Amino acid sequence: MGIRKISLTILLTAFAVSFACGCGKKAVDSASVSDSVPESISSVSEEKEPEASVQEPATSDSESEDDELSYEEYEALRQQRWQKVVENLTLEDLDDAHPNPPEWDGFHEDGSMFFVAAQTEDESATLYCVYDDEYFIDGYMILRVNDRIIPINEMAEYGWGIGLFQGDFDKDGEDEYAVIINDGHGTGYYREKLFVADPGEEEPICTLGSDGLQYDYELENIYPKVKTEYDESTEELTYWLEDNGSVSAKESVSLKGVFEEDEKYQEMLFGDLFSITFEDGQLGFLARGGIITDKRMGDYEYSLVLTGDFIYKEGRITYDNLHLEYEHQK
Repeated sequence: MGIRKISLTILLTAFAVSFACGCGKKAVDSASVSDSVPESISSVSEEKEPEASVQEPATSDSESEDDELSYEEYEALRQQRWQKVVENLTLEDLDDAHPNPPEWDGFHEDGSMFFVAAQTEDESATLYCVYDDEYFIDGYMILRVNDRIIPINEMAEYGWGIGLFQGDFDKDGEDEYAVIINDGHGTGYYREKLFVADPGEEEPICTLGSDGLQYDYELENIYPKVKTEYDESTEELTYWLEDNGSVSAKESVSLKGVFEEDEKYQEMLFGDLFSITFEDGQLGFLARGGIITDKRMGDYEYSLVLTGDFIYKEGRITYDNLHLEYEHQK
């Protein structure tokens, strides 16, 4: 399918990731929520009456707190709705999906709750997103590979773009499919998330983070392999990698003129900028480290760039071929 690469300029937001969204608690009428689970996809398409409502937190002192749901309870009920949709989903429902992302109004005029978010060049796989605020499952994804339906229990913000890539990632002679969405974005902050769908597996979805690669704020299993030392007398930053007992050659770069006269270097921070790449059939990643001082937070004009390959094999995602270099973005 040619060379495709995910750019740091493509942004998405996954609502379900609370640290990226800053989600707090929501008060919901428990009776209306539990009654709103659609019995079938067709009932969702045909019935126009709203069956669920989110209410503002009660202000009356007499109202019992038992009538309100915590954020965790709300998320559990939303998952319940989504599972109900998945259980009743048919290929015909997907055939009726909108060919394009929705406009912000009038999307439900023909009753479909799905739209095509991405498709492989050979059309063997199509990624669908849900647009359905009525049931609070907006953004959940379905991957269709030929006639197999593969749910992805994650929410994507389709307005920022979604990636679907095809390749024989585990070299078994059969293609797998990589789905890439955003895991959070903001000023100076952007991270992507990877799912690998293997139609040949009983449990077809493997998520970056499901087997040792902790996909949290600092991608903890990779970033500590970056080592740095800063010499205040020479204003030189020395950097290298330590990976599984192997130590790379140390490189140094002068940071003279980078800091103000009374500014103190503190560290090179990784974690805020992380993207998934796909080039020449190889999945990988690119992470930028930003300079932290006592006066600035995350200066990416002068940064270390960490790259590597993602390896998919037998339901696991691991990494290989780490590389570290300095980059000055003028």
